[in-house]
Amino acid sequence: MSKKAKPASKSNANPFWDFSIWLYQKDDVAANCLIFQEETTLNVNILLLCCWAGWHGMAIEPRIFEDLLTRYDPWYHQVILPLRRLRTRMKHSIGAIQADQFHALRAQIKKLELHAEKCQQDFLFHALPQSTMGAEKSPLFQSMILENITLYAKLQKTPLNTASKTAVKAIISRLATEM
Repeated sequence: MSKKAKPASKSNANPFWDFSIWLYQKDDVAANCLIFQEETTLNVNILLLCCWAGWHGMAIEPRIFEDLLTRYDPWYHQVILPLRRLRTRMKHSIGAIQADQFHALRAQIKKLELHAEKCQQDFLFHALPQSTMGAEKSPLFQSMILENITLYAKLQKTPLNTASKTAVKAIISRLATEM
């Protein structure tokens, strides 16, 4: 894929997942997603959903957002976060087991975490009203992404601080270079 190419769907099943992989691999996007996550404790999959929907011209309505959060946030808290916490804790302690076994186990947990994130993205993608999205990048995508993320933070009663706002602006800026 060329640097300026838009994300092409590798499958018809979930172009949101393809978009997320494409965006996350861009310079500084992963780091800014982690800053956003650490500063707000909000779900990066929802951040990416906000970006994807805005990219396609969709400002997510509050009632749709509330439904998505009610239905799919438990998956994040009960499945994804415990896997992430386990993997993170393992990063800092090897204990009594052999290093190669330890690293292999940690790699398997990372794969499970990624698979759980893909499952959540599948849930989210199929729950969104697809008829309200354009097929191509919206000329208003930057403001729509910001609107979606602001609504997400508001619904979660989580204010965006300077660091999280800067991270969001950097992600949006990275998308703006992909024309």
